[in-house]
Amino acid sequence: MEIDDTHLLRIWRVLEAVPLDVILSYCHFQLNDNSLLEYVTRLKELGVGIISASPLGMGLLCERGTPSWHPAPADLKEVCARAAAHCRARGSSIEKLAIQYSLSNPDISTTLVGSADPAEMEKNIRWASEPMDRQLLDEVLAILKPVHNLTWSSGRAENN
Repeated sequence: MEIDDTHLLRIWRVLEAVPLDVILSYCHFQLNDNSLLEYVTRLKELGVGIISASPLGMGLLCERGTPSWHPAPADLKEVCARAAAHCRARGSSIEKLAIQYSLSNPDISTTLVGSADPAEMEKNIRWASEPMDRQLLDEVLAILKPVHNLTWSSGRAENN
């Protein structure tokens, strides 16, 4: 299983060429992939704000399972499904833990969450104000450890 972090290295190429106020990174500060953390300190030193998008990994960290179109490798999807089942068995949801985890780093300026369902957004807001179950977090991170920071290609091949 190969972990590819070249997607985040593109941030530095852009910052060398153009001064930016903010960057947006999606699917790199969530339960299964927190590779964005490697760059947070330096971005903060440069005065660059961070928007972390898709704390549910484009559906990867959802109770209903990963959508069929999702580009993640099969082994990542399988391990995330096991993590979701573990949360369910403990009387919680992977979505709740993922939202809370994504909001846990004060150095990330904004977390962008999308939903077409207003009731889902209301749940997200409620979960944001509830304390995170640290024991459940540790258990889920242990389940996800074999696929930690595993990612997928996105967009045009020449940009990956």
